[in-house]
Amino acid sequence: MATCPVCFGDGQFDERCFRAVCEEHLPPHVLAMIPNLDQDYLPCDECEGTGVVSAERLAELEAWARAAVDQVLQAMRNRGQL
Repeated sequence: MATCPVCFGDGQFDERCFRAVCEEHLPPHVLAMIPNLDQDYLPCDECEGTGVVSAERLAELEAWARAAVDQVLQAMRNRGQL
């Protein structure tokens, strides 16, 4: 098993800072539309809160991330930005 690359092995995401920023800048009617805003921690969807993924899944996630970066770089090259 490998450390989850989405939550970095924590198995959850600390949402307290996100909530504080939202509460500081958004009106109450908008806050009411944000799901899970009342939760301090949300479990990682990728590892389901375990903090680990299989070696095969890690390879898939790394390949997906590399492909996404390659697409952005190619788009920048096409626009003459690189």
